[in-house]
Amino acid sequence: MPDIAPPISPDLLERLRFRFKRTVPINGQGVHLRRLAGNSLEFRDYRSYQMGDDVRGIDWLASLRTGSEHDRVVRRYVAEERMRVVLIVDARTAMRLPARAPKLLFALWTLQALAAVAGASGDEVVMGALFHPEPSRPVVATGRGAAPAAARLATGLWSARPTLLTAQVDPLTQPLLETFRPASAVIFISDLLYPDPDGKIAHLAQRAQRSWGSFMVIPLNSTPAELALARNTGRFRLAAAEGREFGDGIFEGTADFDAQVNERVAAQTQSNLRALRGRGSLVDRSVMWPADCDAARLRGVFANWFPRSAVLSSVASRRGLS
Repeated sequence: MPDIAPPISPDLLERLRFRFKRTVPINGQGVHLRRLAGNSLEFRDYRSYQMGDDVRGIDWLASLRTGSEHDRVVRRYVAEERMRVVLIVDARTAMRLPARAPKLLFALWTLQALAAVAGASGDEVVMGALFHPEPSRPVVATGRGAAPAAARLATGLWSARPTLLTAQVDPLTQPLLETFRPASAVIFISDLLYPDPDGKIAHLAQRAQRSWGSFMVIPLNSTPAELALARNTGRFRLAAAEGREFGDGIFEGTADFDAQVNERVAAQTQSNLRALRGRGSLVDRSVMWPADCDAARLRGVFANWFPRSAVLSSVASRRGLS
């Protein structure tokens, strides 16, 4: 079993968190302050008066403009609320590839590091997985309890027996959807090559962006490493995966083969990204696997990428993701 602890020390995570806090002005408490309907001095919009509303909230001039002497409208304002951060890992069997430097391992490092940063800032952290072969409820933790909770979840996800690569596993989005709150910040770590014929992942992303929520994607791209392996292999067959069939043909790791694979990977990832995008979406820069990547090299990739990532800046600075 590889070392699933993130290759970044807790001390460095804390220094990074404080560095971003010092360089970005913030107000209030909690990592992501989001505006919600509530009491403040900033006007938002109107709605119809309902029994039980404070009559001091009625806008009498606006009520007259409705055209009916019996209609009353209430002014709505915005308020700030400390938010929850929702961390989601794509746990498909294909995420365990390439075998020498699995994408799932990188995703679990990211999950744990972000949970530690968000928890240390006093935020509520929700953690879960999509396409997991052993479905379970999302984990909820707060404060300093977020880091150990993330470590336990990562161990469980890695230790779970994977399904066959040919299997098409339901993403099981409903348990995570139930954790969304207004103004939640949702972070999705994936290679973006998953099949989504029923649009469940797209629906999850759009739901996350309602009510001042945000949805951030961390794309993982191991194609360079997998193509390098194919070139070193020489002639090979492609195994069926996630409903995709490649027949019994013999392939060779040539420049033409590389170009075709890169084209198909780009088409699939862009198709999924289009379905995820909305007013509250943000896509971090892709994490690229080097051609000669193994577990040790992947640790170096993480150590170089994470301190400079947009997602860390967003979480640690308390700016939010929108």
